[in-house]
Amino acid sequence: MNREDYQPKISVVMAVLNGQDYLAEAIESVLGQTFSDFEFYIVNDGSVDGTEDIIEKYLGKDSRIKYLKNEINSGQSKSWNRAIEAARGEFIIRMDADDVCVLDRFEKQYRYMISHLDVGVLGSRYYIFSNERNKKIESPIFFNIKDGRPPVHHPTCCIRRSLFQSFGYYDSKYDSAEDAELWYRFYSSGVKFANLDEYLLLYRVHGGNVSVKKIKKQIYLQFKINLLAIFKYRINLSLKGYLRLLEQIAYLAYLSLGLDRIYRKG
Repeated sequence: MNREDYQPKISVVMAVLNGQDYLAEAIESVLGQTFSDFEFYIVNDGSVDGTEDIIEKYLGKDSRIKYLKNEINSGQSKSWNRAIEAARGEFIIRMDADDVCVLDRFEKQYRYMISHLDVGVLGSRYYIFSNERNKKIESPIFFNIKDGRPPVHHPTCCIRRSLFQSFGYYDSKYDSAEDAELWYRFYSSGVKFANLDEYLLLYRVHGGNVSVKKIKKQIYLQFKINLLAIFKYRINLSLKGYLRLLEQIAYLAYLSLGLDRIYRKG
């Protein structure tokens, strides 16, 4: 078979911005998977550290890696979309540049998806960790989308590529909460979500991906997206969903009045 005609079962997509500290470990956890029939798109989103050197080192070692480079920072949604548009696999697997895959993640997700043809998006549990591996926290429980919560944990997702072709890609207006809008859009189109009750990912928490500013932005975007769910996608939220909306309104009012700054000074 001509190499250009080859279609892998899975396309892994990763966006990275100044990720030199953890990128190599993330790449190794992908390349070491027990399931090997995949292509691996890495999008360098305008990094100015040693990220490109690390990617180029692996390019020479494994032909499954495909390198895409944004000359300027475009954001994670646009970077993922660029990789997904180039992808040829039946399934898209999300991978962040600072996380670590359990080595049979791809195998377990692929086997589930080919035996559950009605499922469009599959997630799993994950461990939250810092650089101290012996201190791991279990991920939150799975949620109901009608409660205003994500039905799957985004970093763990395996998604049928055809869904993007049918219902659209990540909306970059909602960067930092892009998954929430995508899940509502998919759900309103009849897509079924499922989860494997297994820990298939180590989700790394560090100063570069957690900040008060980022949390505030995510809450604001989640509020906007929950309104979209009601008024655009016509999703009937549960009582829990409406209570969550009220919580978000209260928190945004708290921030707008500057009460968070007063509290911190006190």
